[in-house]
Amino acid sequence: MAAEVSITGGFFARDLWVFTDWSTADTPRWVKFLQYQAKSLVSTLGILTVTVNVLTPEAGLPHYIATPIGVAAAFTWNWLWESGIIWRRRGEE
Repeated sequence: MAAEVSITGGFFARDLWVFTDWSTADTPRWVKFLQYQAKSLVSTLGILTVTVNVLTPEAGLPHYIATPIGVAAAFTWNWLWESGIIWRRRGEE
């Protein structure tokens, strides 16, 4: 429940504050919300978890090295989705 509250709060913070000065594509807010939910699911459960759980046993990296690598990969995924798809600028459709 706390994770979902955090994800929802993050969406509205970005939608109402971070990307407000962008002239974004005319995508309905509910579509952006669903895209954001999917992006969050993939980045947290997919990219971060898989990266750490593969690099630690398979590559022999300690978790304190594998975790920042997973965070960087998830951050990159998040930024690309947020700026290029969810809140893409008008004219980039």
